[in-house]
Amino acid sequence: MTLNLNGDLPQWTMGTTAPPDMFRLHDTSAAVHTHAQSTDVPSFDLCGRVLPYSWEIAVATADASLGSTDLTALTYRGEGSELCHVLDGPIRVRLWLKGVAGTYNMHFSNGAETWSYSKPLVLTHADMWTRFDVFVPQIPYPTSGDWFLDHRVGYTVALVLANGTGSQDEMEKWISGAGLKFGGPQSNFNATVGNKMKIAGLRVGDGPLFYEAPDRVK
Repeated sequence: MTLNLNGDLPQWTMGTTAPPDMFRLHDTSAAVHTHAQSTDVPSFDLCGRVLPYSWEIAVATADASLGSTDLTALTYRGEGSELCHVLDGPIRVRLWLKGVAGTYNMHFSNGAETWSYSKPLVLTHADMWTRFDVFVPQIPYPTSGDWFLDHRVGYTVALVLANGTGSQDEMEKWISGAGLKFGGPQSNFNATVGNKMKIAGLRVGDGPLFYEAPDRVK
């Protein structure tokens, strides 16, 4: 079952130079970014379905020296009611990326921002569409954490593009406590003017629910 809405980015009610619906840019760095709707998407042969758009973010003003708590992340926020379908097992997150090669992070957190899980994403091929699949372990519910299962924001999926050392913590395990951590050492996407990243085809669901073409880049 696919849980999230607008993951294929068909809806842009704020305009094509703003983030798509249900997405936003979370940025506390000194960098300045531009947004664009793009028709550059993974092909049908590559991903097994038709994707209408990707979301492109570009660095207009660089920030090569991040502050300790600086963070730049593309985020999707889903309703708590969606989590009811995945309480008993792992959550699968799939996304397609194309842009500056480097090590980034996929970050999954609860709506109350007291539990989080991060995994590195190594984008080896610059400017080539690459698919990533992340299996998030069973969420710590109901014995631990504030997991909203109603109309409130129940979870956030984030692609972390830049992350100061003060916001880093252990990877690939659930981390609890106030003040979210956003993964370990990674590339600084904000370091150079003109750096670009595109994201497409975000899916959040339970187990091996997605069928697409075999792992490839293009």
